[in-house]
Amino acid sequence: MRISNVPLFLSLLLSTASAHDTPPPTLTATGDAEVSVAPDRARVVLGATVQAADASDAQRRIAEIMTRALEALRGAGARDEDLKTAGVTLHPVHAPAGRRPNGETEEPRIVAYRASNTVEVVLTDLARVGTTIDAGVGAGANRVQGVTFELTDESGPKADALAAAVRNAREKAERMAAAAGVRLVALQSVTESGGRFVGPVAATARMSAFDVGTPVEPGRITVTGAVSLTYRISSPTANGGGNDGGR
Repeated sequence: MRISNVPLFLSLLLSTASAHDTPPPTLTATGDAEVSVAPDRARVVLGATVQAADASDAQRRIAEIMTRALEALRGAGARDEDLKTAGVTLHPVHAPAGRRPNGETEEPRIVAYRASNTVEVVLTDLARVGTTIDAGVGAGANRVQGVTFELTDESGPKADALAAAVRNAREKAERMAAAAGVRLVALQSVTESGGRFVGPVAATARMSAFDVGTPVEPGRITVTGAVSLTYRISSPTANGGGNDGGR
């Protein structure tokens, strides 16, 4: 008579699976870093607004102003591919509602039309930002919406910031492991947890009524990176002590 050993086998299998299902202890550290770089591109947005009693007159006048402004911008060195219309508007101007002598409410009425046109200029020579603004204003543009400074290629500074953030997170993990009396065994995951570009992204040029060029300061752009590192850890005595830093 043969006695089956299946129940004993299943018991050992379940016991082994249960032990393997227990996740190893981990330690997670976050790191951040920033890299400061000079911008190499600028966007200048300027335009004009006019008001006239007739809609067609307002549209004609704004077209004349912006034609002169575009010619002046080209004369200052802007290429056709550097110029882009950013907005065109035409809307009525209403007189406020009032009351007639008999007490009845007077409905708002159109008293004029306001036309606006804005153009965006992209410059890679930051020394020409001020002279470009002066050229547009000198040709009749009466609105400078601002100057945005940018990076043509953000990948390099972004990679540098992320690499520095990883080093920062790793140093934190090593310090935490030492303080907790454990050691880093292996790096399990690396996750980018954020990052942004901070800089003079909405700088406003200071315009002068005198015969002086418009001063514009590009400043610097700060590129930030943030990461999260997760390490598998063990006690110092589990494998003979020591700290391999997860590397």
